Amino acid sequence: MQILQYEDFKYNLFLFPLQSFLTSNTDGKSITAAINLLSSKLNLLEPNYLDQAESRFAVLHQCMQQVSEKKHQIEDAEKQNKISELYELAKKIDDLSSSLPQVVERLVSLKELHEQALQFSKALTQLDTTQQQITNALKNNETMLKEVQGTFVKNTEMIETNIASLNSRIAALK
Repeated sequence: MQILQYEDFKYNLFLFPLQSFLTSNTDGKSITAAINLLSSKLNLLEPNYLDQAESRFAVLHQCMQQVSEKKHQIEDAEKQNKISELYELAKKIDDLSSSLPQVVERLVSLKELHEQALQFSKALTQLDTTQQQITNALKNNETMLKEVQGTFVKNTEMIETNIASLNSRIAALK
């Protein structure tokens, strides 16, 4: 009986996945099928086929480089567009920033004007309310004046009647 060492297991652990990959197409097949499969794969390693594959890979590599360059060009163009947009926006803001103090000053003066207009509006509303109160008071005073005048006329008539009655009594007594 042979005792296995650590080194034996170490190499077997690394070879096992490779063996599994290499034998995946030949497992469960007959030996002739496995040989045919291996010979077809061996034919792929012929120099003519390898040269064709290499030239195709070279063309593919060139295409990939061109695509990569175009991608970088497009990204650079997009960055330049964004930079241009930001520059234009900064120019517009710069133009506006010179007039900004004047706008702020106008807004402050307009604020004062609006406050004065609000105070005038309040005063006008209060004046209108006072005018309505005075009008109502005048109507009430007019009504009361008419009542007093009517009462005064009645009282005057009554006084004249009383004076006439008193004069007739005085004349009757004489």
